[in-house]
Amino acid sequence: MGLASIFMNLKERAVAPIDFNGVKRLAERHAAKKHHLAYERSLTRYDPGIEFVFGTDQEFVGAGKGQFTLNSYRRLKIEGRWAFEKIYASGSLDWQKCLFFYENLLPGLAGLRVPGLLGLSAGQKLTVARFEYVDFQPVGDDVYLNEVLYIAKRLGQLPSGAGFPQAFADLSQHFGFERCFRKTIEVCEASGRDSAWLIALRARCEVMPRFVGHGDLSRPNMGGDGLVLDWDNLGFYPPGFDLALALVLLGKELTEPVIKVFAQQLHPALAHRCRFEELWFSLIFFYGVFLSARKADQKMRFLELLDAISFPHATE
Repeated sequence: MGLASIFMNLKERAVAPIDFNGVKRLAERHAAKKHHLAYERSLTRYDPGIEFVFGTDQEFVGAGKGQFTLNSYRRLKIEGRWAFEKIYASGSLDWQKCLFFYENLLPGLAGLRVPGLLGLSAGQKLTVARFEYVDFQPVGDDVYLNEVLYIAKRLGQLPSGAGFPQAFADLSQHFGFERCFRKTIEVCEASGRDSAWLIALRARCEVMPRFVGHGDLSRPNMGGDGLVLDWDNLGFYPPGFDLALALVLLGKELTEPVIKVFAQQLHPALAHRCRFEELWFSLIFFYGVFLSARKADQKMRFLELLDAISFPHATE
């Protein structure tokens, strides 16, 4: 062992991470230097219960921003087959959702292409998951919303009744939504509307029928022809949740009639458990919340449309 390696080992021991965020930062430093051995040693020191599979070829690819995943990913060639390695905090909701999808929903899901879960190593603090590696180009702008509609329709056909984890239906667990909701409260108060008004709108959505949703149908997670990756934000959401987020991610200023066309295209797939008025109310609510706070006037214009939408509270 050279002096540089000895120094690195001593330095890591002196600043050994004591929590997940600490090991996250350390892993990022090793990934930036493309130092695979130091990367694996740091993680196994943090959690001796995990094991890494030897890859004949390996490289760091991409970077993430998940709360409960490492921000560094790897591509490994194992027995002649490429795998994508992603590391989760053991027991985190992200990992629970991912594993639930693969074990309980994927077997009954038709019409979508999903990279397989090839294997995992679970320790007390970390879980190393290896997925089928797919080389793809993110879906283009011209077909993005059509792909979202196709995926949302397929997911809407999956059962989402009793027996599913209650935490999966908790909107506050969707980090992006909860952050946007807090900012929307600020926008409402700045425009003279009481925050109780927005909270009441949310409450109406909370009691609506729930449908399986991906939770992050952004372009990097979609490859066209039904290819969908990254199920860490899986949830049982009110109708139109995925579509509302996608309409905002499209990055264009949309009018009410244009959004209604998309709602009309989605509703037949949800009609077995959801009236159109419920979908329309929910879609407009989430669209308004997900819009940037910098578009305050547009946010308020859409949210105030909800005052005129009424439907019975019975949803079944």
